[in-house]
Amino acid sequence: MGTDAELETMIRFDINSAVAGLVPDAPQMRVLLTMLPEPGGATTVGAMLEGFDAPRAPALRAILWLAKLGIVRLSPPPAEAD
Repeated sequence: MGTDAELETMIRFDINSAVAGLVPDAPQMRVLLTMLPEPGGATTVGAMLEGFDAPRAPALRAILWLAKLGIVRLSPPPAEAD
């Protein structure tokens, strides 16, 4: 839970150069992080996108980037009962 400046520095690391300019900036990323459930909880990507005031494509890339960093874990939705 560092500062926006620290988060911005992490976004700008050379290893993350592929996402530089493609994901939301640090203040927007902070908003996205506040939308994550408590450890052990779950939410859907759709629910996060609905509550996030940013264009859809950068928001999706941000969620995938967070998954790459191990901050979030993505899994398929549970199978629906017939």
